[in-house]
Amino acid sequence: MSIADHFQQISDAGFVRKYDPNSARRQFSASIMLIVAIALAASALCVLVKFDQSTTVASAPEVVTPYYAGALQR
Repeated sequence: MSIADHFQQISDAGFVRKYDPNSARRQFSASIMLIVAIALAASALCVLVKFDQSTTVASAPEVVTPYYAGALQR
């Protein structure tokens, strides 16, 4: 808010929240577990997907001309 809206000299509310150390520790451990899970998923993808190997090239399919393509008749 702008200072024009609060021009009285009123003290701030001060410390209004109390953080529980146990809940902060639980949140931190949950965050670490999520990071580990994402790292494991990325590692599994790196192991399963082979980017370095070339793919086997299958022979090109035989070209089939459509039935409407043909020689023009006069």
